[in-house]
Amino acid sequence: MLLSQGEHLQRGSRLVDYNITLGDAVCDPVSLTDSQVDCRPPTDTPTNNDTFCLDGTLSIRVCINA
Repeated sequence: MLLSQGEHLQRGSRLVDYNITLGDAVCDPVSLTDSQVDCRPPTDTPTNNDTFCLDGTLSIRVCINA
């Protein structure tokens, strides 16, 4: 599982409001606390080289649709 940490993550939002991507693949949110959101990363390796950062890591994007 992948963690994204912060503060007040449950304030005005629920787990279903989170849209998390790892590179260009969806990372399904599975749990939410006030300080972190966990997601299940995709099982397939991304094939698009544009999804990788310069050092070979994947970018993560967390959007809250509350």
